[in-house]
Amino acid sequence: KQASKQASKQASKQASNTKMMKDSSPDVETSAEPEQPSTTPSSTGNNKKKWMWVGLAAFAVIAAASITTGVVVSNNNNNKDNNEDESSSDVNGSRGTVPQFAKSKAAIDLLCGEGSTKAECEAECANVPDCCSIGDTSCLVSELEGCVRYAKCQVLAELEEAAPDNLADLCSNADDMTECAAACSAVSCCYSDTEECDSALYFLTCLDYAPCQNLRTAGDGVVVVPTAPPGLDEDCSLDDSGDRDACQATCETASCCWSMDGDAEEPNCLQDNWITCLTYASCGSLVIPEANGVVPVAPEDLYNTTCNLDGIWGADGDRTACEDVCELASCCTADTEEGNCFLEDPIGCLEYVPCVLLPLTGGNIPRAPEDLSETCAWKTIGNATSEKACIDACEPAKCCTDSEDENCFADGNILTCVEYVPCAILIIVGGDSVQGPPDDLQATCSSSGFAEDPQACKTMCEAGAGCCFDMNFAENCVLGNVDKCAAWTTTGCWRNWK
Repeated sequence: KQASKQASKQASKQASNTKMMKDSSPDVETSAEPEQPSTTPSSTGNNKKKWMWVGLAAFAVIAAASITTGVVVSNNNNNKDNNEDESSSDVNGSRGTVPQFAKSKAAIDLLCGEGSTKAECEAECANVPDCCSIGDTSCLVSELEGCVRYAKCQVLAELEEAAPDNLADLCSNADDMTECAAACSAVSCCYSDTEECDSALYFLTCLDYAPCQNLRTAGDGVVVVPTAPPGLDEDCSLDDSGDRDACQATCETASCCWSMDGDAEEPNCLQDNWITCLTYASCGSLVIPEANGVVPVAPEDLYNTTCNLDGIWGADGDRTACEDVCELASCCTADTEEGNCFLEDPIGCLEYVPCVLLPLTGGNIPRAPEDLSETCAWKTIGNATSEKACIDACEPAKCCTDSEDENCFADGNILTCVEYVPCAILIIVGGDSVQGPPDDLQATCSSSGFAEDPQACKTMCEAGAGCCFDMNFAENCVLGNVDKCAAWTTTGCWRNWK
């Protein structure tokens, strides 16, 4: 079993998949008060239809019978009798004893965080990694709020180290997220738009690293909810230690997580904030339907074989097999309210997260040559022959950066276009609007030559490189000719532009 987990872990890290828990965010320890949802433009764009799978975890927390009006502050697990025997409880079939989830998030973070002993963590977290996962041993449906509090128990699965104790602080400074990005780099698949985690293995890990969700950026019309502050589960506790006012004030920050679908004043944002919304689980009773009530159980090899990146994008890949299996869960991403089944079977839909690779691949651009980075390297592109080799190698992917009408990036070419990143050097070189400066330019535009006949220097510079300095953007030729424009300038033309 451990070997299988490690193999899945490697596959998850190598595959440049895209977004299952990227927009997630579990119970996080953010030291700052939660900010209002951001709606800043995204650098990656956001074609909603194309990213439907990305938000697969979307409406899971909001089952039909969830919250009707206002914020229902409840914490069912805090009132559980610690002596109650739940070994016979069964949610998705046979499994071991359901954890008691009796401690607060802060207590679990201490037991399983940095500097703690494995024995202390194991004593409190027995069965939690299996229980709080996506799969047939999961109790996630019935113990959602407890799973969020016990996220740091993920260390027992030995996929990643425990999230740093100060991660919430690092990821709460919106002005400088450098340290946050460094601390989160090991789990970039949890929040990145170009990577994907194995949902069954990494769900609890992404919850532990919830503050990393603050690294996400919003797209047009997409709301990004900040992760919940630390101690929300204690503020929302129903016993005397709770602080109802603080609880309600914090929960209002994430009210879009449970707003009714179709609400014009506050559209539901759960689709784009799955993990983040989970960090606010203490705010109310988040009900999730039983798994596979609509969608059949996904094949065991879906992630590692059938819809593996190499399997559908490699030279010998077979997209047909992946497409056939993903058709079984096509209702999960249907773009009509009547045809979409996600609310009815969110956990079942999550089992098909690898299907996200299909719209990112399958386009008409060929894979980039293996030696593209060398062909287009700065050190090898200094002459006309090597420059032409780079231009020719990049020609098939020219549409990746074309104008909006001609752009092919979203037409099944996203991952392929990314392979052509070395072609970006052609923004500096590769243009043919300007030739290199003539040999006599230096003498004509030298200090003595310019003093003797400034018009001769100006005429030569305007004739050979005038477009480099044209203030009309449509006529300016710097892009693609940066190197040549620079050569004209430094050889003496700069005297004309003083």
